[in-house]
Amino acid sequence: MAQRIQFRNDTLANWTAANPVLAAGELGLESDTRFYKIGDGITLWNDLPYAVLRTLDSIQVAEMEEQATPAVPAPGKLKFYAKSLGGRMLLRQIGPSGLSTPLQPSFFQNSITFIGPNATTSLSAIGNSVTSVGTISHPNPSEAYGYMANIASAASANTTAGTGTASTLWLRGGLGGGGFFFATRAAFPDAGYNETGIGTGTRIFTGMTSLALSAAVASNSPAGHHAAFQRLHVNASTLDENWFFLTGNGVNNNRIDTGLPFLPGKIYDTYLFCPPSGNVISWRIDNLTDDLTASGETSTHLPATDALLRAGIQLQTVNAVVRNLRLQRIYIESDR
Repeated sequence: MAQRIQFRNDTLANWTAANPVLAAGELGLESDTRFYKIGDGITLWNDLPYAVLRTLDSIQVAEMEEQATPAVPAPGKLKFYAKSLGGRMLLRQIGPSGLSTPLQPSFFQNSITFIGPNATTSLSAIGNSVTSVGTISHPNPSEAYGYMANIASAASANTTAGTGTASTLWLRGGLGGGGFFFATRAAFPDAGYNETGIGTGTRIFTGMTSLALSAAVASNSPAGHHAAFQRLHVNASTLDENWFFLTGNGVNNNRIDTGLPFLPGKIYDTYLFCPPSGNVISWRIDNLTDDLTASGETSTHLPATDALLRAGIQLQTVNAVVRNLRLQRIYIESDR
């Protein structure tokens, strides 16, 4: 009769919570991360280092499945793993500090555009020129916001504040090309952005559009082609409490409630990903201040495959009140 050997196994969370002592030579598997440890009969699980196979001289191809963020490694060690970010699979690393970050794809092979703060009344850019509106300043760095540019609207009705690429450079593609990955980090430092009656409020847009960015916030349902995050609180009628994800194909728009609240004073990371000639656009939004996240994907009313898009962020103040947004970065990347 064949004998079956079953190793002791559980999820990373359960191992961490139980924190047992493995017997000397006993093997414990993490069923969700596929890491393992070998006991010494003395050391608690959380203090026991992961075991490593040392008989492999080289690895020709490493096919890594997406996994949960692993436990923080011991001092002097670094862990690599695969994880999706806004629908895009990336190689990530985590060190003893507990900070996890993706590795940067090659600048020399991919097409990359970056917009960020500098120390003047303008913004720095790589890969394209920028079109900005509003008064740009650079407040002193703070722990709450880091180093961000502040962009303020005028104290006039229906004026805007924001920035983005001057050119429309990216598209979904239909012949195996195109595609894009968009990321931005922004904050909204004012006490409030809500309407207080007819003719008041704000519209906020961050993402990709075929329109001038000012036109993307000129109405609740802008014409053109879009894949972007939107927050509307205007005219005692459209009162978004959460961020929405907007897509548009030049004829119809579609809005998805992300479920993530819009709150002043918070830092938000937003991500979009469309693979070359993709029929689905994935999205993710993080509230970094409160460690909240929401993500999803859609195939409804996507931009046309040949619609050229620009990237940016824009805020419209409906009433004659100065409104501010903070920007740390806009990043856009495509394979071509």
